[in-house]
Amino acid sequence: MPEVSSFVDVISEIGRFHGKDYLNRLVTKLASLISADHVYISRLNDNEMVSVVAGWESGQLNSGFSYPLATTPCYELVAEGSCVYNLNLKPNFPDDQFIFDADLNSYIGLALKDVNGNKIGILTALYHGEIVEQERAIGIFEVVGIRASAELERVSYETNLIRSNEQLLNTNREFSLFKRIVQSSDNGIVVTDSNYKIISSNPAYSEISQTSSADLIGSIYRFSNIFHPLKKFEKKVVTDARLSKVLEVTKISMSYVEGLEVDRSVFFCRDITEESKANDILSHYAKFDALTSLSTRFSYSELVNQHIRDQPETLKSIIVFSIDNFKSINETMGHVVGDELLRAVANKLYLSGLTVPPGRVGGNEFSIFVDCNDRDCVVKFLKEIYQRVCGDTKILGVSIPVTISAGSAFYPDDARDVEDLINCASQALTQSKTIGPNNHTFFLPQLKTTSDRFSTVYQKLSSLLAADKLNVHYQAIVDLNSSVICGAEALARWTDPDLGYMSPVEFVEVAEKTGLIYQLGEQVFRQAAEFSSHLTHACKINIPISVNCSPCEILNHPESHTNKFLLLKKLNVDVDSMHIELTENVMVEDKKLAVERMIELSESGFSLSIDDFGTGFSSLSYLKDYPFDVLKIDRSFISDISSDKGSRNIVRIIIDLAKSFNVKVIAEGVSTKEQLDVLKTMGCDMAQGFYFHKPESCSDFGARLQKLDQLKIDAVENSTSSIAEGALGIESRSRMS
Repeated sequence: MPEVSSFVDVISEIGRFHGKDYLNRLVTKLASLISADHVYISRLNDNEMVSVVAGWESGQLNSGFSYPLATTPCYELVAEGSCVYNLNLKPNFPDDQFIFDADLNSYIGLALKDVNGNKIGILTALYHGEIVEQERAIGIFEVVGIRASAELERVSYETNLIRSNEQLLNTNREFSLFKRIVQSSDNGIVVTDSNYKIISSNPAYSEISQTSSADLIGSIYRFSNIFHPLKKFEKKVVTDARLSKVLEVTKISMSYVEGLEVDRSVFFCRDITEESKANDILSHYAKFDALTSLSTRFSYSELVNQHIRDQPETLKSIIVFSIDNFKSINETMGHVVGDELLRAVANKLYLSGLTVPPGRVGGNEFSIFVDCNDRDCVVKFLKEIYQRVCGDTKILGVSIPVTISAGSAFYPDDARDVEDLINCASQALTQSKTIGPNNHTFFLPQLKTTSDRFSTVYQKLSSLLAADKLNVHYQAIVDLNSSVICGAEALARWTDPDLGYMSPVEFVEVAEKTGLIYQLGEQVFRQAAEFSSHLTHACKINIPISVNCSPCEILNHPESHTNKFLLLKKLNVDVDSMHIELTENVMVEDKKLAVERMIELSESGFSLSIDDFGTGFSSLSYLKDYPFDVLKIDRSFISDISSDKGSRNIVRIIIDLAKSFNVKVIAEGVSTKEQLDVLKTMGCDMAQGFYFHKPESCSDFGARLQKLDQLKIDAVENSTSSIAEGALGIESRSRMS
């Protein structure tokens, strides 16, 4: 996507568009600016139909067609005035055949209004993929929407007027009708002769010019000199200093009508003063943040770029910092307090010696650009920032302890482009946040490597999930009393053609930080449910399958358990065939909400397991407060259970505690017979690990279960208990693993 330095450039560029092809140029430019695959400007015919007057579809213009609003996102758009769907378009509009045929997944829409606030059309953009930089895209969208509204209204008016004019000029008998139209028009209309002397004008122009019709007749039209005498159609925007107005003037020249020489010019004059003021306001907010009055990221980058161009060879540094725990302040004290805190911090950033005014480069991120040629200089500025910003700050009568985390990068050593420089400083800031409050980190190349890796994994994981190509493997859970497979855990697996085998620890963390975790969890659960259905109905094998659920999925998607229940019903799978595993993090993040969600799952019939037990801060209380059926002891306690007395004591206490609450226990990560023997003596119920089985694909694991099931049947039929024990028991581990 082409880079746009600021909204000012957008306003300036589209402001230069004119002519009959204006709307086509507008949709083409908008598609380029926001990287959309489809962009349309449409006129509202009524509450049921819209007509596309300008369209851009993957590089080609297309217009002149209509479609009904019903079942489309445009119906909601007309009702609400604006809407955005980012990667969730299809689920919200399953009956809109067009978005499925064109494989469109994201949508931005804005209602277009005339000067009276009436909705006259819609501006829409659709994407095959994600809306990248959504807030920026929406901002550009709103800027273009103002021009599209004005042009749609103007085109509508002029089209109707010109059509009427052409019809009226076909016969002198209809001239009176034309005169009535001109006289009643809201826009000023002036007719001149070949020397631009005014022959007639309508009341609207008298009102605009503040001159009576009698005084206008015979005078030279005041703006005639700015138009080309040979052009038949021309449009100009002029500023009338005398009236303090901004006017849009359109000239239409007519030489012959029905073979008769008339040599007349008609000027349509529209007062766009308020519209111009709105553009000025937009231009201001494109440069300055509305909340803090600091430079926006775009204008800040522009100012830094200019300073670098003036002194390209000198070493400079950019500092980016954010308020620690700002999200918590917003959530506990309210956004009003949060906004006031941002204003208070912004007001303290005008340090002496700054060559560029400070900027707000993110929601809670500020930046300062300094002429520093070494680290000591940067540290000096940081000390001043800490002194000004940190400490107790009184906001609306509340004293808030403020600390900050900061990161910095040097030009040109770390980056030569301003955006790259800000990103480098932001990466250093992210590192600072992991250390603790009031810390600062200088950018190092390895931070970029980490950031680039994160970005690569995110992009590839997004594509993987969009294509529904995630693999799910299954690891057996063994009953230690009967030595048979009594369940399995579904595990997400991914091998990328370029990156190779991907650790679940890495890609699950990326999914949680980027919001992909719900999609990932949904795909794992669906595949596990389909596998359970296959085992139950095709293989006649009934074992429960456990699926991990992220805290994000449980706490932020209350509909998830309903969706799970409906999926199992569709597949004819009993709810008790699917177990839900949760980590202790779900309790730490929001205990009250976690209890509500887990009670909902439990009452729906799901069996709940607490995973990685023993690694949290308050694990013991969870057995009392939450409806868990199974407890899984973390592998870190099992690894040295046969050799370390401390680990054995911890595991024994956990098992005894679980039994006192009537909760079953599974030991994770069992890899040796010695570990197994110790667990058996402690009365552990179940175990899983490489000693029994490695994770397998659904086909391999299903084949193993069918083979063991057949051996069990044969053993019973032949009354050969040793065969049954060997087929299903842990003694035949080498053959089964």
